[in-house]
Amino acid sequence: MSPNNVKYATCGIVAVILLTVIILLAMSFKKLESTEYGLQYNAHYTKALATEAKSGGLHVGPPGFVFIKFPSTFITADIPENSDISENSDDPE
Repeated sequence: MSPNNVKYATCGIVAVILLTVIILLAMSFKKLESTEYGLQYNAHYTKALATEAKSGGLHVGPPGFVFIKFPSTFITADIPENSDISENSDDPE
């Protein structure tokens, strides 16, 4: 083989490995909304269900995993301190 062919072959192999790593990493991240809980489920390989629930955010797992999602019942709301909640009330005074 000529030196140019060796360079092209090496670059091709490196490109394929790099592309594979990028795809596997992209498949390893899943997001849960802040109003959700999720159980990690590995649907492709081991069919394993996690025993611990994850809360909202970005999570890492094995490539191709999914979350079995459940809504959280606790939602917080920020109310400014200077607001008067009763000013919009329909109660007669």
